[in-house]
Amino acid sequence: MMTLPHTTNGLIPQKHPFVLVDQIISVSDKITICHFTVPENHPLVDNGKLSEGGLVENIAQTAAAGNGYQAKELGMEVPIGFIAGIKKVKIIRLPDVLSILKTIVTQENRVMDYNLIKGEVFLNDELIASCNMKIYCPS
Repeated sequence: MMTLPHTTNGLIPQKHPFVLVDQIISVSDKITICHFTVPENHPLVDNGKLSEGGLVENIAQTAAAGNGYQAKELGMEVPIGFIAGIKKVKIIRLPDVLSILKTIVTQENRVMDYNLIKGEVFLNDELIASCNMKIYCPS
């Protein structure tokens, strides 16, 4: 049994330098919470700030980390999913390097092989980004 918080090593398909989650803080059937410290040399950092695409990918990787954690707990292989749709993207502000982000992903529904999620990224308890995603993740 894994304990939380837990690093995301082996729980997501992304590899360095494209990892955008450091640690799983909490996982339940519906909600996953992860932390990420924005590194200075990340490919999605521009002019000292994590890009819009980096924030959206952070949400997707938080969802993947939760799925990977649950799969490992059940003794299964970590599933590989793909973003099938993004809507209602709201970027309020871009975080600076060395900022610690808290990302909360809520699974709102599962239809066949699609997870419908809502993701929110916080910096010091301030909402800085959110979106809804449809993630194809075959079971």
